[in-house]
Amino acid sequence: MPDKNPSDSNNTPEVHQITAQGETLNIYHKTIKVNGTSCSAFIDFESQCTIITKSTVDKLNIDIHNDNLPVMKGFAFGAIHPIGYVMIDVNIDFVHSEIQAFVVPDKYLSTDILIGQNLTELSDVIVHKTNRNLVLYSEKLEIGKVKIYASASIELTGIQSVSIYSDAVQTGLICIPGSTSLKANAEYIILQGVYHLKQGLGAIIAINIPGSKVVMGNNKLLARAHLLPVSSDLNPYTPNEFIVNHVQLNNNKELSSKPIITPEMINVGPDATKNQIQRLLDLLNTYRNCFALNTSELGVTNISEMHIKLNDESPVSYKPYRLSYKEREIARRRLSN
Repeated sequence: MPDKNPSDSNNTPEVHQITAQGETLNIYHKTIKVNGTSCSAFIDFESQCTIITKSTVDKLNIDIHNDNLPVMKGFAFGAIHPIGYVMIDVNIDFVHSEIQAFVVPDKYLSTDILIGQNLTELSDVIVHKTNRNLVLYSEKLEIGKVKIYASASIELTGIQSVSIYSDAVQTGLICIPGSTSLKANAEYIILQGVYHLKQGLGAIIAINIPGSKVVMGNNKLLARAHLLPVSSDLNPYTPNEFIVNHVQLNNNKELSSKPIITPEMINVGPDATKNQIQRLLDLLNTYRNCFALNTSELGVTNISEMHIKLNDESPVSYKPYRLSYKEREIARRRLSN
């Protein structure tokens, strides 16, 4: 529950609804069930909270609570006070959960409800998004599990596509939780994700740990995956393999031996003591790879190019990235340590 003090911006939920044109936006609009009634919804992965219109609450005949209400910022061209909040039972795709939703006047939403992070960031929710579909799954679904094996012997180098087969002839989607193997001569990582199977065949992404040489033998057990239900709206493309572009860094030896940062290279205020300056230098040199003194210390790749055409010469400026409440807590803990 957000803090009741409106002046405490650290505990103020924020809503960032980003709109666009084209077919991609349509995947974020869904018809969902709220307390068993069909409602129009917009899925917003940037909003910290869920918002529902007053008319929808009246239609569902839900009691509104108005204690400990926060101020919602980044929404409705500024900040607003919600009318109250309600507890609702939501069914979205294959996710069923009871969540809190703040009630706002109808003029602030173009849909009945806006679904935020208090549902999309639940630990059991799996999001599968393509440019044509957005489907939410739950790990709580008891559909079944399959074992995933390597379908051919392969020497793993860097990030690589690995052909696989399952112990059951399945066509559809599977969710692999991801795993790390630290056995001698078998140090690799299986990337977590939603993958496609066609007649029990597919491909996954694996990474070998730098400095190790890994050979995945034929029929090697790689993972245990969750079967995901098939949506009638989903028309998945099943790849035979993934194309992985490898980025090569030139002068790798030179990049790994960067010069130490000295007092002459940094600008500090006149009030800084020698001890404080030395502590700063120790910190900078401990994380030396995070700082580049010139362009030669930056990694360069030519796998893609971007051409930007400007309509005019007016400078473009943006406000600094605003951390979410969860990210602020993590950053605050790290800085305090």
